[in-house]
Amino acid sequence: MARRKKGELPSGNIRRQVYDHSELVYDSAGNPVIDPKTGKQKKKRIYRSVTASTTQEAELQKAEIRAGKRMPSSTSKLILHDAIDKYIESSDALLSPSTIRGYRIVQRNAFSSIMQLPLCKITNDILRDAMNAECKRTVRIKGKTRTLSPKTIKNEFGLLTAVLNMYAPEIEHNVKLPQQEKKQNEISKPDVIYNLVKGTPLELPVLLAMWLSLTESEIVGLTKSESLTPDGEYIKIKNVVVLDEKHRPVLKTKGKHPSRERIHKIPPYIKTLIDQAETDRIVPLSGTAMYRRFRTIVKNADIPY
Repeated sequence: MARRKKGELPSGNIRRQVYDHSELVYDSAGNPVIDPKTGKQKKKRIYRSVTASTTQEAELQKAEIRAGKRMPSSTSKLILHDAIDKYIESSDALLSPSTIRGYRIVQRNAFSSIMQLPLCKITNDILRDAMNAECKRTVRIKGKTRTLSPKTIKNEFGLLTAVLNMYAPEIEHNVKLPQQEKKQNEISKPDVIYNLVKGTPLELPVLLAMWLSLTESEIVGLTKSESLTPDGEYIKIKNVVVLDEKHRPVLKTKGKHPSRERIHKIPPYIKTLIDQAETDRIVPLSGTAMYRRFRTIVKNADIPY
């Protein structure tokens, strides 16, 4: 009886497996599985099969896939839009709701010429043309029509490359990004801003931002019951409130960076304003409301934005 060849199927065809992408590993409860050796989340390597009538043809197909000249059949049918869906679903337990919201904005608006294109048809030249078109795309910001900033385009392309690296690692994406320009914004003096907000609902949040360097999401997440120490002398910045992809507020117990978790001594004047808050939430305004009111005040005062 003849010995079966390596990878030979009962039909007589030859099968070879080719690495396709890696997926993050979670346990049955949905928690990330951490590798004790590296301290990082484990990844499972996903392979795709190629089948041919001869060993030589199977090895040729495998080599072409590795060289980027051929895509595995299961990946070739996946369009970029759906690949982004899969990418988000594979990491939704780790990604911030605001990060997912940003990814959905990219998915809806960016790189429209390739968003419905199968991954197998995306080449470096096509990516370069899509990048050129994206640099020309205009949006309405603060009532004015303008092109996207280099930083926005860089963030959009970052999602694109992450998706391609996961589901089509053979695709080359050596595309030149627009050069970022350093802007030197004119900043008004603190007393100018203070005089604009004094006695208004914006006084406390603006002072928290200027005096204690709190961000919008940190300010919205402050409560008397959890953010203040028992003696009321210190304020803990831990919880933040961000918007998800449907623009709903979501409370997070961790900020974007661990270094943002900190404790501040409350200046007496700010403590007086906090004591005057009528609710457990120190600042009852939403982040959007704060932003819009502050923008209106600055515009009416005719000072640099």
